[in-house]
Amino acid sequence: MRLSSAGDGGAGIGEPAQAAGVSPRNATGLVDTLERDGLARRTAPRQPKAAAIR
Repeated sequence: MRLSSAGDGGAGIGEPAQAAGVSPRNATGLVDTLERDGLARRTAPRQPKAAAIR
């Protein structure tokens, strides 16, 4: 999966996990390794995904 095509918002961990056929937890470990090796970069989301209940 080419994450650079995910747009400015990037991609959540679920999309690449599903594309690779692994669990989100496993994909997180893979991304940790890619980040450590300088092959991936995590950024903070522009908007939180959790809904606010008022």
